Amino acid sequence: MTLKELAGNKVTAAQISSIENGKCNPSDELLAYIAEKLEVDIEYFTLTDRERLQKKFQKVIDSINYKLDKENINEVLNKIKDYEENLDLLSDAQKGYFYYCIGKKFYFNEEYDSSFVEFSKSLVYYLKTNNYDIISDIYICLGNCSYFNNKYELAFGYYKNSEELIEREYL
Repeated sequence: MTLKELAGNKVTAAQISSIENGKCNPSDELLAYIAEKLEVDIEYFTLTDRERLQKKFQKVIDSINYKLDKENINEVLNKIKDYEENLDLLSDAQKGYFYYCIGKKFYFNEEYDSSFVEFSKSLVYYLKTNNYDIISDIYICLGNCSYFNNKYELAFGYYKNSEELIEREYL
């Protein structure tokens, strides 16, 4: 698309060129017009690559959040696998969720050693957040993995961590 085609009857090609070269900032109305002409969301211009990726991943999380069960786990993993190469761009909670989903897959398959590793990775990221509900759940999952591997004292420790977190948060 040429500058003249993009400008249409709203602005001049010179104005579009000035915006493109960073010499001036478009009004919100003009930015919306340009986005519409280019058939992109206005956020294409206002968000960084990192922010766009995080927002896109959050939409995936929101669409699958209630499907973390044995029947749907493969569908969930198919939806998140494309983000693995860009994990460093995701937020800590999103990284935690990524590993949490993988941990669930191993857990459902009764591969408790692998599940323990993935839940541990998830915990590392979630501990940087204030998402106490999922942190508590991860402690329980880690406890269960330990229990099923006959590591009862370790399991007790994770269960105790979960209990203390719940008591501290809700009492």
